[in-house]
Amino acid sequence: MLLSLSAALTLLLFLVALALTAFKAPTYQWIEDQWVASHLADHPEGQALSRAEALKSLPPDDQETLASLRELELWHVLLAPIAFVIVLMGGIGRLYGSARSNGVKLGTAQFPEVYHLWQSMAAEVGLVKTPELFLLNGNGALNAFVSCVPGFRPFGVIYSDILERTLALRDERSLRFILGHELGHIRLGHVHWFHRLFTVAAHLPPLNYLLGLPLSRACEYSSDQVGAQLSGDRDGQALMMLAAGKHLYTEVNPAAHHSAQISERSLWDVAHNAGSSHPNLNWRIAALRCRCHGPLMWASAWAENAEPPSPPAEPAPRP
Repeated sequence: MLLSLSAALTLLLFLVALALTAFKAPTYQWIEDQWVASHLADHPEGQALSRAEALKSLPPDDQETLASLRELELWHVLLAPIAFVIVLMGGIGRLYGSARSNGVKLGTAQFPEVYHLWQSMAAEVGLVKTPELFLLNGNGALNAFVSCVPGFRPFGVIYSDILERTLALRDERSLRFILGHELGHIRLGHVHWFHRLFTVAAHLPPLNYLLGLPLSRACEYSSDQVGAQLSGDRDGQALMMLAAGKHLYTEVNPAAHHSAQISERSLWDVAHNAGSSHPNLNWRIAALRCRCHGPLMWASAWAENAEPPSPPAEPAPRP
C-alpha cells in the first residue's frame, strides 16, 4: 500500500510539473500576482509602488524562486526522470566500483563455504543468477547491504567483522539470516532503479516522515522475514549482534531482554523510530518472534503475542 501510494504521488507530482510548464505563462503570472498581493498586504506602505518596484521589494528567496520558475521549461521536466536514473546509476556504479576495487569477491576459490551458502540461498528465493558478493573491511562496523546498478545484476557486500565472527563461532544460523535478509531486498525488488524512481515524492520533506521512512521500515521488516525463513532464526540472534556487538551477542539472555525491552513499551521508542529508515531493533526482534509484520509508526500490544524466546544457549568461549 505504501509503495502504491508513493508511486501515485510521484506520478501526480510529475504530471503537475508537466501541466505547470505546459501552461507556464498563466501559471507564472498567477503565482507572481499572489506573492506580490500577499507581500503588499503585509507591507501597506508599498501600495503606491509600481509593479516592477513591488517585485523588487519581495524577499530575496521569493525573487530567486520566481527567477527559477521563469527559467523552467517543459523539456526540463520531461528529462528529469532520465537525469534521475543517470545520477542514480553513477552513484550506485561508484558503490559497485568501490566494492570491486577495495573488497574481496567471494567465489568457489574464495571463502567457498560462504559463497556456496549465498548461492544456494539465492536459488532458494528464486533468483535466476547468483548476485556477486564482496567482502569489505568495515573497520569495526557491523553491516551488510545490497544494491543494483541499473542495467546490471545486483550485488551484495558483507563487512569483515560480521563474517569473521560468525565463522569463528560457527554461527551459520546468524550468517544465513544476514545473507538471507539482503537476498530478500533483491528478491522483493527494493534495490531496483524503478523502486527508487517511483518513490521520489515519498522521500521529500515532510512527506518522508509519513511515507518515505515508513516505506523503508516496511522493506526491512519484509526482508527480515525472508532472512528468518531461510535461516530458522526466529529469536533474532543475528539482529542481537547489532545491539550487543559481535563479541557479546551470543551471551545475551533473550528471555530477560524480551521482558525488559520488548514487552515494556515506551514513547521514546516511538520517537526514535519515527525518524529512522530502519525499525527499532527490539521491534524487529519481536516481529520475528511473533512471525508478523512489525509496527511502522508506534508499538501496540502486538509484541505481547511474540512467542517466548528460546532458552539461552551455553555462552560461547571468548577468544
